[in-house]
Amino acid sequence: MSTKQRVIDLAHQRVQPCDIAVRLNCAPDTVYQYISAARRAGMRIPKFTNGRPNQTAGYAHINHETAAALRPHADRRGIPLRVLAKRLLAEVARDDLVDAILDDGGCDD
Repeated sequence: MSTKQRVIDLAHQRVQPCDIAVRLNCAPDTVYQYISAARRAGMRIPKFTNGRPNQTAGYAHINHETAAALRPHADRRGIPLRVLAKRLLAEVARDDLVDAILDDGGCDD
C-alpha cells in the first residue's frame, strides 16, 4: 500500500495528522498535502482542529466507490460532489423515496 493511501486510511480512522506523520515516518506537510488532495477529489475526510477531529462538521461519509460513481454527474452539472450529494438526499427525503430505493424491508439494522 502506498504512503498516500495509508495516510488517507489513517485520516478516515480519525488519527491526527501529526500522529500519522510519526507513524509513517514522513513530514507533516506531506500528510496535509495528501489529505487536502483527497478532499478535493471528493473524499470525506474529517476536519482536524488543534490536532483533534472536528466532530461538528455534520457530513456523512461518501466512500470511494460512491464518489467515483457520482463524480461524472456532479461534473456535468458543474457542481461540487458534496452539493450533488446534498441535493440527491434532499430529493429522496422530500419525495419519500427511501423505501423505493432501499430494498431492506424498512429494517432498522
